[in-house]
Amino acid sequence: MDINGSIALVTGANRGIGQAFVEALVQAGATRIYATARNVETLKDVVALAPDRCSELQT
Repeated sequence: MDINGSIALVTGANRGIGQAFVEALVQAGATRIYATARNVETLKDVVALAPDRCSELQT
C-alpha cells in the first residue's frame, strides 16, 4: 500500500496501537494525519511527532 501523500484518520491515537499507527504514517510519508482521542490533551506527544502534518481531534 502506498501511504506517501495520503490523508489518514487514527482513532485512539493517544496510546498503544493508535499511537503506533500515527508513528508509522509519519514514517511512511502521509501528508495529513488526524489523531483523535477523548481528551485532546493526551495527544500532545503524538502531534509533536510531526506538528506540520498531525492535527488533534476530540471524539
